[in-house]
Amino acid sequence: MKMLTVTDPCDILMSAVVCYLLRFPALVCFSSHLTIHLCVVIERAIALRYLSSYESSKSTLGFALVAFSVISSTGLSAYCMKNYDFTARTFYCTAATKSTMYDVSTTSYFIVVVEAIIILLFGYVYYLNLRKSVIYDLRSKYQAIENLTVLRLLMPMVLFHFFLFSCFVLLYATASSIRYLFSNDSAFIAYLAAIYIIPIYTACAPLLMGWILRQHRLSRNQALIRISSEKKNDNDIYFSNYAWNTK
Repeated sequence: MKMLTVTDPCDILMSAVVCYLLRFPALVCFSSHLTIHLCVVIERAIALRYLSSYESSKSTLGFALVAFSVISSTGLSAYCMKNYDFTARTFYCTAATKSTMYDVSTTSYFIVVVEAIIILLFGYVYYLNLRKSVIYDLRSKYQAIENLTVLRLLMPMVLFHFFLFSCFVLLYATASSIRYLFSNDSAFIAYLAAIYIIPIYTACAPLLMGWILRQHRLSRNQALIRISSEKKNDNDIYFSNYAWNTK
């Protein structure tokens, strides 16, 4: 390991242009968490709307949602940093500077509101899928059950994302209102660094997703064992899995 030292503290300051180039892609990735979750709910709602034909549809919808997610997250990030001061020098790269603090707060409140709307839409789509799963058409019932399976898999991840990101975003959103409590810029930047809990999400999210997939695989295996252990003919197995009065 090589450690560099400087005698003049000003020598460690970074150009705002370099900082912007490093921070903007990270901010786009951060914003895409919001837009991707919105696209997931939209995709499940469309799958619910076209139950009988969705499984045979083309991938055009997927590409459109990906494009929407990338463009909207980029636009949201550009708005957040539109007043970025490129003449300044800093020792810590952050999107929340003096010139962008108001836009960061506004964007943060917007993200929290949209996240809350996504949670409500997610619950509503789940409720509609429960109702649609009790129908007479076997193909539509199968698609509704698949939708429910996907929604149940996503539910822990969506709730975890909403809780952690809402806490983080609200802390950033209120940062401008408590700016006066800090005696200098260095103390305020240290506060912003302390509340940056995104690495916790980055570390925990894959672990949570791995646990969800293991639980799903275990439940599928148990269902397969239960079906195969019972002595039934093919017609009985088919009917028991697709009977319209079961979920």
